[in-house]
Amino acid sequence: TIKVLGPAVVGVTVAVEVLVINPLSESVKDCVLMVEGSGLLQGQLSVEVPSLKPQERALIQFNITPSKSGPRQLQV
Repeated sequence: TIKVLGPAVVGVTVAVEVLVINPLSESVKDCVLMVEGSGLLQGQLSVEVPSLKPQERALIQFNITPSKSGPRQLQV
């Protein structure tokens, strides 16, 4: 699940929250979330994900600053 935690306004930083779930039957560690979006980020953003046990969830929060108006797609 991806949730923008406020209004997305050009030039104004806004927080984004991503819910990550480990669907595997084994623990995972040293994972990275790669985020990109034209007009939302300059290039890619790497966000470290904590170690997760099987079926465990984690809320990951990061900031973006939109640089273009209109509908945009954030890819995680």
